[in-house]
Amino acid sequence: MIDSLYELIARTGFTDPLHAPLTHIPIGLVIGAFFFFLGAVLFGRKNLVVTARHVSILAFLFVFPTILFGVFDWLHFFKGALIAPIKYKMILASTVLVLLAVGIIVGSELKVHTAPMMVIYALTVVAVIGLG
Repeated sequence: MIDSLYELIARTGFTDPLHAPLTHIPIGLVIGAFFFFLGAVLFGRKNLVVTARHVSILAFLFVFPTILFGVFDWLHFFKGALIAPIKYKMILASTVLVLLAVGIIVGSELKVHTAPMMVIYALTVVAVIGLG
């Protein structure tokens, strides 16, 4: 079934992995959320905390199709071989998903927990950089 999808898309001339273009969305959103929160902390702009949380929610939503198409690419191009880079990507993608969920939950409180949230945002950025 997955090979049929890639064959259909290859007829249009696109033979690259489907996962690659999708990765830019959550990566950009994670980095954006970090900088919105950093701006909130540095400039005392509480409305940027809300913006950072909304951007995190959007990143969380886009992680799912990105992971799904990553699995499709892995099955199609690597035939499901568990090589080291794939294992690392699975661990880091899971880490990003968990950190985003924790950040969304912790950030839902009305009080701003500056230190824990900064750590969560920073770790998520580090995990995303590791994925790249």
